[in-house]
Amino acid sequence: MDSRGTAVRTTAIWQDTINGVNDPMPWPVEMWAENEARDTLWTACTAREKGSDELGMWHERGDIIIHSHSVFGEEKTWLDGGWTILHKPGADPLQEMLDSIPVWTAGRQRAWRSGRVLSPGSERITVPGETEPLRMGWHEALALSAGVLRGMDPSIVRASVLQRCLDLTPKPCVFFLDAEGDDLVIVRWHARLNGVVEARSFSHMRYDAETMQAETVTSSERPSPMEPRRMEDGDMLMEGRAIYDHYLEAAHPEGLGHVRRSGILTTPRQPLLRLEDGRMAPTWGDLMESAALRLVSPAGPTPDDVPPQPPTKTERRRHRERNRAWPSFTVPARAAKPYLYCAKDDNWDKLIVTLPAGTVVDGHDLGGWKIDRFTSEANRRQLAEAKPVEIRLRPGTPVELFRGRGEARESFAIEDPARLADAVAQSPGIRAARRENPEEKHTDRRHTGHAARR
Repeated sequence: MDSRGTAVRTTAIWQDTINGVNDPMPWPVEMWAENEARDTLWTACTAREKGSDELGMWHERGDIIIHSHSVFGEEKTWLDGGWTILHKPGADPLQEMLDSIPVWTAGRQRAWRSGRVLSPGSERITVPGETEPLRMGWHEALALSAGVLRGMDPSIVRASVLQRCLDLTPKPCVFFLDAEGDDLVIVRWHARLNGVVEARSFSHMRYDAETMQAETVTSSERPSPMEPRRMEDGDMLMEGRAIYDHYLEAAHPEGLGHVRRSGILTTPRQPLLRLEDGRMAPTWGDLMESAALRLVSPAGPTPDDVPPQPPTKTERRRHRERNRAWPSFTVPARAAKPYLYCAKDDNWDKLIVTLPAGTVVDGHDLGGWKIDRFTSEANRRQLAEAKPVEIRLRPGTPVELFRGRGEARESFAIEDPARLADAVAQSPGIRAARRENPEEKHTDRRHTGHAARR
């Protein structure tokens, strides 16, 4: 990642913390500051009543509570300290916070940049040296990255997803990538600490272009024991190929055939799947970061959907009002395909929804086109009970529709989500379902369910 990319990511992580994603402040953050090295963020709020905070620090009503954060990993901050200061009547709370930093850090730290929070819970800040604020925080961008990935080279996304399967497989193992590049067979060798192999296991993964995830076609329920022995790399590869060939002959798995590439992976090595043009596949983490950077940047693409976030106490009324205005429609459970979207370190339940025939917008039948949505708790219940699934659309946010795969993929956006919701509701299939099952509610009910994260 280049220097600007690092600056954007750090700012987006800071923005998350300021908005309460990573910061267990007892009240919404009112002001913030960072040091010049950009490895420390300070957030502050005014105590509204006496008590103690997450760090166990006691405060009286009116005191200024200050928390110190550092970047933890590549996605969030870590609360690593804090202090409380007595607010002097008439003094500027922001200046009091800035003055306290060198005092409480024994002169090792000073604020380089600071700001006041104008929109608690939804503040947007700028990258140093730039004028336009970020469009969203890092956490939200990673969750929404699927929309950006669909616009990327499908071969890159596919190779990165399958490489992630290899990254997560304990070593040593051998792999076989089929000629089409969609199927990956992995034979894992279970070795003792002394290197003696005592069992093996098998898995067949297939890339799903619709969900952009790898699905398990088949896998061993448990490792198959074998006579303990030491195995050279060549032995593992040859015996792994014999297992692959036997699988082909015995199971005749659809779509699996000639091997394009095979290899053996041991602990010190990293898998290096290549694209058809010889380029190395980027890691899944790098691909996710690339997509997230495009989303958070001021000039980035508009996300096609945003997971509803749990409202804070100060935001509940506004969220209730907003939820009442969300357009929605229902489709049969069979038209909603659930899948688990694996972001960088978070997993999100999502749905691929196929629009019913007769969904007409501007004279065009959009039946068979698909949209990608986050799964709400209500959706989970509806799917479990095989009931019509309600799809809610964020007002004012364009909805991306897509169909086809690879080079045949098409996509476009409908600017007004209410028009799409109305078109689905008026489609013949949905209207017939309402007549046949009057006890089922095929209406635009307003739920407040939120995206489910695992």
